[in-house]
Amino acid sequence: YITAVITDPPYYDAIAYADLSDFFYVWLKRVLNDVYPFNFSTPQTPKSEECTALKHHHHNDLDKAKEHFEHKLLEIFDAIEQQTSHIVSIMFAHQSTEAWTTLCNSILGARLNITGSWAIDTERSSRSLALAKSALASSVTVSCVPSQREGFGGYKEVKKAIEITVAKEVEELYRLGFRGADLLTACFGQAVSVFGKYETVEKADGSEVAVAELLEMARESAFNALLKGFVGDDFTKFYIAWLQLYGFIESDFDDAAKFSRVGLSINVQELFTDHILIKNGNKQALGGYKERLAASKNLGEKVGSHLIDKVHRTMHLFQGSNRGNLLEYIHRVASNPDSP
Repeated sequence: YITAVITDPPYYDAIAYADLSDFFYVWLKRVLNDVYPFNFSTPQTPKSEECTALKHHHHNDLDKAKEHFEHKLLEIFDAIEQQTSHIVSIMFAHQSTEAWTTLCNSILGARLNITGSWAIDTERSSRSLALAKSALASSVTVSCVPSQREGFGGYKEVKKAIEITVAKEVEELYRLGFRGADLLTACFGQAVSVFGKYETVEKADGSEVAVAELLEMARESAFNALLKGFVGDDFTKFYIAWLQLYGFIESDFDDAAKFSRVGLSINVQELFTDHILIKNGNKQALGGYKERLAASKNLGEKVGSHLIDKVHRTMHLFQGSNRGNLLEYIHRVASNPDSP
């Protein structure tokens, strides 16, 4: 038995650890084979039991590779839970909900209970690994303890607790300077800690709440928490919250549809018509003021324009050389110092 475990698990096929290790293994084998014959008994590093989803180790079958990774991760956390008396600390630096769903399913499936999470500013901006696009600027450390779960949780009760917990976390992390996906991802661990207190969380019809639903709940709570106290039209609210959670990186179409329904009266198609979001295939990204002005020359000029449209026209004029145009526009749309 051991007191504590600190680990940084791999993520699907992001890095071929064993393949990379062969570079060192072949030289170490020549030097240390007579000292550690058992450890260097194979020509190269063993690959079949590696906790990754590399399809070339599974007859080029991606589904089998993913299944192997998920089963292996659960198996490892299960062994950790059985052998550890005090605390398990898991580092994670991936922003996708799918990645967090896999991690949380493995943690909860192994009867570990998440007690909290911390975002730590750790990553170099020059990071150039294959996963850099989906990597965070910070690492999230998730703290767990061996099983301490009790009974069943009601969906409404747990949802309310998650909203309160995430709202507090957003406020604190925002104050510390976390933004975008880092801010959102750091909330996931706290949300799962509420969920993980129970054997299962059930809806009124008796169906169990899945981890994917829970993380969706956490994202919605974070979205709402960012808009707390902001007075303005729904399009501007959407723009501000999306900017804080995603920045200008591309995201899946479904994300826009989900967030447009979170306490806002917006048809998702209007977000594209007004160039709040700009499509790129089945992805989209938030439109900056330059892209929005290029798509709509009169942006912010109409009576009743959205607040974000006026802000973007002001930014455009601020970049120009004619200060008079900027002052005239501000006087026209925001002559009152109390104007939003």
